Amino acid sequence: MPGVTRNRPVNTDLQKNIITAMIVDTDFIKRIRPLYKSETGKVFEVEYLDKIAGWITDYYDEYLQAPNSNMQDILDAKKSFMYRQEDSIKTYKLIKAFLEDLNERYVNGEYNRELLIQNATDYFRIRNWANFHAQMQGYITTSNLSALTRLHNEFTDVQGDLSANRAVTPQNMREMMNTSRNQRIVCFPGALGDHVGWFERSWLVGIMGPFKRGKSFWLQYLAHLCWEENLNVALVSLEMTERTLATRIARYVSQEPQPDSDVTERGMRRYTRLYGDRMRLFVYPCFSATIDMIYNDIIQEQQTSDWECDVLIIDHGDIVLHNEGSTREGLDAIWKSMKKIAEEQNWLVVTASQTNRQGTDRELITQLDTAEDIRKIAHCDCMLGLNQTQEERDNGIMRINVISHRHREFFQNRAVMVEQDLAISNPCRRSYVDRDR
Repeated sequence: MPGVTRNRPVNTDLQKNIITAMIVDTDFIKRIRPLYKSETGKVFEVEYLDKIAGWITDYYDEYLQAPNSNMQDILDAKKSFMYRQEDSIKTYKLIKAFLEDLNERYVNGEYNRELLIQNATDYFRIRNWANFHAQMQGYITTSNLSALTRLHNEFTDVQGDLSANRAVTPQNMREMMNTSRNQRIVCFPGALGDHVGWFERSWLVGIMGPFKRGKSFWLQYLAHLCWEENLNVALVSLEMTERTLATRIARYVSQEPQPDSDVTERGMRRYTRLYGDRMRLFVYPCFSATIDMIYNDIIQEQQTSDWECDVLIIDHGDIVLHNEGSTREGLDAIWKSMKKIAEEQNWLVVTASQTNRQGTDRELITQLDTAEDIRKIAHCDCMLGLNQTQEERDNGIMRINVISHRHREFFQNRAVMVEQDLAISNPCRRSYVDRDR
C-alpha cells in the first residue's frame, strides 16, 4: 500500500518562544547561534519570524549580545525601506505587533531556558534537514548529478552540545554561577526552608517516611508552594481518586476542614486570580501508570495548550509500574528515569518513598531505612525524612531531617520541628528549631 504524505503542522508558538528568547536573553542566543544556519534556507517557517531572526543574529554577531529594546530601533530603521515594497508592508505590521506583544510572552525575565534550548536545537535540526531535502529534490528533478553529489558531501547536521565544555575564566564562572542561581525556583518557608535550602530545576527530590505519615500531604503542599511561585505544576496521583485529591486541594485553598461547593469555588477563584491557572492533575489507578505514560501525557498537554511544565510531582515513585523482573531493579529503573526526566526537561521532579520496616519505629530516619533499594538516594539531589512519634502525631507535630543532599552540607541527626493542620491539608503551618532536642 503506498504511503500517504501529510504536511506537518507548523508549531508557531515554539517559533515565537525561540525568537523571544533570542531578543531578550544573551546567554540563550550565545548558545543557539552556532545551530542557526540560514545559508541552507529559511530557518523559521513563519516568514516574519524568519526575518526577525536574521536581524537578531546580525546584531548579535556585531555586538555579542541580545538586542533587547534595540529591536524596536532596528525595526524603525527598516520601516521606510519595507514600506517601499508592497509585499513587505504586511510583514512590517506583523513584526510591529509581535514586538508590542513581547512583554506578554516574557514575564519578569523568567522561563525554562534549558528546555527551550533543547527544543530550539531539535527545531533547527529538523529545519536543516528539511532545507537539505528540498535542495536535493530540486537537483533530482533537474537531474543535476554533480550538484547533488556536492550537496550530499557538504551537508552537516546541526548538533547541540550535551556537555558543557567552557574554559574556567572569571567571566565564565560568573555566568555559570548566575545560571545556577536562576535555576532556584522554590523553598519551604521559615526555619524549614533555612534547614533544607532551595530546590532547583533539574533536581530530583525525594520525601521518605513510614506508611501513613503524610507523604501525600507534603507532596501536595509543595505543589501549592510552587503554584504560589507562579510555576506550572503537574501533580500526578497514583493512589487517590480525583474526588479525594480535589477535596484536599479545596481544604487547602479555602482553609476550611469541610468546605462546601460555594466556599470551594470562591477559594479557587481567589487562588487562580492571584496565581493563574497553573496546576494540572494527572490521576491514574493504582499500579497502572509507567513513567513513560506519565511523561507522554504531560508532553501531550504541553503540545495542546499554552501550559509548559516547570515542576513534576509524582505521588509516589515507589508504586509506578515497571517492566523489570525484580522489585529492586524496577525501583532503581524508575528513580533513574525520574532523574533523567528532571535533567532533560529541566524540571524540578519531586516524589516520595516508603521506609523499610525498621524505619517505622525509629526516632529519626536515616539512609539505612530506605525500602528495597538504597540506590534511590543516590539518584536524588535531596532526600527528606518525615519523623513522628505517636505523641507528636496526636499533638500535630512532625520533625523533618535531611537524609541526603548532593549540593550542600547536611546532618541526618538534625531536624526541624513543624506544626501541622492536616484537617485543612496543611502539613507545615509553622516550622522552628527546638533547641532542647
